[in-house]
Amino acid sequence: MPEEIQALYAENLTILRRMRECHLQARKMALADKPCTDCDIYPFVKELIELDKKYHANWEQYDKYGREEKAE
Repeated sequence: MPEEIQALYAENLTILRRMRECHLQARKMALADKPCTDCDIYPFVKELIELDKKYHANWEQYDKYGREEKAE
């Protein structure tokens, strides 16, 4: 497997960790004693969406490489 494909797998591990951090931060703010506004949580949700897109795009490339390898 080429290094760039292997790197996608490693990158997804990092992305997944960051997604968990963003989710926990947003959840902590939402469950805090002092109510927060959507504006407070928005940066975390926005980052989560961006990370999710990258995470799925990486898996798509990884899977595409696997399908191409099988076809050969």
